[in-house]
Amino acid sequence: NLPHTIAAGQHALPRAHHGRRETLGSAPVTGRPREVIHLPGNSWWPLIAGLWLALVCILLLLKAYGFAAGAALAAVVVLLRWSWENGAHPAAAAGEAHDLPEGLQLHSRTFDGPGLWGMGLTLLADAALFTSLLFGWLYLWTVAPHWEPPAQSPLGVWPLAAIALGLGAGTWCMQRAVAGLKAARATGLAARLGAAAAFGACASAGLVALLAMAPLEPTRLAHDAVLTFTLYFLLAHAAVATVLATLQAWRVHLGYVGVHAPYEPVVVALWWRFTTGAAAVAWLVMALLPLAFRAGAV
Repeated sequence: NLPHTIAAGQHALPRAHHGRRETLGSAPVTGRPREVIHLPGNSWWPLIAGLWLALVCILLLLKAYGFAAGAALAAVVVLLRWSWENGAHPAAAAGEAHDLPEGLQLHSRTFDGPGLWGMGLTLLADAALFTSLLFGWLYLWTVAPHWEPPAQSPLGVWPLAAIALGLGAGTWCMQRAVAGLKAARATGLAARLGAAAAFGACASAGLVALLAMAPLEPTRLAHDAVLTFTLYFLLAHAAVATVLATLQAWRVHLGYVGVHAPYEPVVVALWWRFTTGAAAVAWLVMALLPLAFRAGAV
C-alpha cells in the first residue's frame, strides 16, 4: 500500500535533517529517479511580487501606463530578490547532501533540473508573442490597405545588426562559461559571465539609442507601433539577460555557483540564445527584407 509505506518512511528521502524541502526528479519516459530537486522554502517574496503584479494589471485597466511600468519594474526586482535565495544558494541547498539516495545528487549539482523545463516552456510562449509581432509587421509592410509603406525600414540596416552581434558575443561568452563548467574548469568563469553582462549592457544601450533616434511615429502609424513594440521587446530581453549574467558572476564570486554547482548558468544560457536569435531574426526581417522588396520593385 503506497500511502502507508510512504508514511512509514520506507522509500527515498524519509528524513530531512538538513532542513531542505526535497522531491525526486525522474526521467519522463522511464520514471527512473535522476536527481533530488530542492524546492524554495518559506518566503514572503512571492506574495509581495504577486501584489505588485496585481497592481500592474489594475493600473493597465486604468490606463495609467507610466505607473504600470514602474509597478512592473518593482515586481521584477522583487522576483529577482526571491530568485537570489533559490537555486544553489545556501538557504535553498543548505550543506552538502550526505543522506541522499545512492547515485543521486541535488539538481543544482547537476546540469539538469526543473529550471530547464521552466525556461524552455517560457521561451516557447515568448517565441509565440515574437512570431505574432513579425507576422503583424509583415502584413503591415506588404498587403495592408490604404497606405504606402516606406521605401526602406526606418530602423536602418546596421544599428540592429550591431545590436544582434553584441548579443551574439554575450551568448558566446555564456556558452564558453557553460562549456568550462562541463569540463570541470572554474578558471575564468566569473570573467566570462561578466563579459556577457558587459555585451548585454552595450546591446541594451544600443536599443535605447535606436528607440530615441529612429524616425518612428507609433501613435500615428500601426507599422511604426509594431516596430517600436518589437524594439521594446528586445530591450526588455537584453536587459534581463544582462541582469542574469551579472547576478551569475556575483554568485560565482560568492561561491554559490561553480564546478560543484554548475546548474544555473545552463538555464541562463537558454535565455541568452533566445534573445540573440530574436534580435537576429528582427534584423533579417525588419531591416534586410525591405531592401529586398525595394530591389524587386526596381
